[in-house]
Amino acid sequence: MAFALRFEDAALDGEIKFRSQPCLLNDPQVAELVTRLHAFRSKVDLATFTFELDAGDVYDYGFDHKDGRRWHQKLDFAYDGPDDPGQSFDTHGDRWLETEFKHHRMLRDAVVALHNWRPVDSIEVTFA
Repeated sequence: MAFALRFEDAALDGEIKFRSQPCLLNDPQVAELVTRLHAFRSKVDLATFTFELDAGDVYDYGFDHKDGRRWHQKLDFAYDGPDDPGQSFDTHGDRWLETEFKHHRMLRDAVVALHNWRPVDSIEVTFA
């Protein structure tokens, strides 16, 4: 049975689908994810963010900028263990600034920590 947790405010509207256990917004891993989403959004004009199970332990992870730039990658939690997932990248030829990437890494770390705490089927976020 999957459990969904919705969250929204003036800046974003999102949902996390957990595989087996319900969670609350004030759980530390969930709160950290929401904090990182806000921090990334404060530096990058994001349109969407997604993290979705593809197959096995492989997830599609990505975000789209409102200017049309895209970042998509695969995270493979079985590749070298859940704390150091294998990654492939596809930026679609788009360039990202180091200052933008820094915030993306903190968001990705929060996603990995959340998934390792409670397995996630998907995270979908739309930004205002």
